[in-house]
Amino acid sequence: MIKNISFIVPAKDEYENLKKLIPYLIKFSENKNCLYQIIVVQGVDTDIDTNLLCKKYNLEIINRKHETFKDALLLGIEKSEYETLVTLDADLSHNISDLQNGLEIFNKEDCDLVLFSRHMHDSSFKERYINFIVSKITNYFLRVISKIKINDYTNNFRIYKKSLFKHVEFNSTHFEVLFEIIYRFNRLNDNLKIVEIPTIHQKREFGKSKKRHFYYLFKMMNLLIKLNRE
Repeated sequence: MIKNISFIVPAKDEYENLKKLIPYLIKFSENKNCLYQIIVVQGVDTDIDTNLLCKKYNLEIINRKHETFKDALLLGIEKSEYETLVTLDADLSHNISDLQNGLEIFNKEDCDLVLFSRHMHDSSFKERYINFIVSKITNYFLRVISKIKINDYTNNFRIYKKSLFKHVEFNSTHFEVLFEIIYRFNRLNDNLKIVEIPTIHQKREFGKSKKRHFYYLFKMMNLLIKLNRE
């Protein structure tokens, strides 16, 4: 049974969503009777409401100096205390009810990484159709190029062993780091155990997405070129 969990939540202008997400995570952890740590890593422009919200729940908040998703994610992981890491977005798109099953599999099968996949047979993708198409095509090509047999390389809803990140350097600058993490872990660990399970990917409740499809695809192509030259 997992006794300790660090939740890493990159966020930028997500106060309304965090007002609902944080109580969900606290309730989930307390129901499991485990020690937990919730780290909110927010954008460069300090959100006073989010700071006050985290103070209310006595949570750790990091006001980062750099803008990118990669910096937020890796900084949160660096500051985490526990070996079991759960990463997720702040926009309520990730279904917390799927987390129980993921943690049970992570523990029972001694996984290094559990991926909550939006592109398996039993998955559900409730965002705009254009987002689904872009995600589906991107992940198809990443599977062909990387030859790593999973379906979703770009969803941030994951469970990791923190020790995997020790001494690993990443070339990414933004959201493409989600693919690079899998790619590098697969190269560096011959016995890496990844389990992929279906999830319900919800539509965000408040605010606007920070992803820009063409910029994101450009950054992904740039990363693939760099990895091919290594």
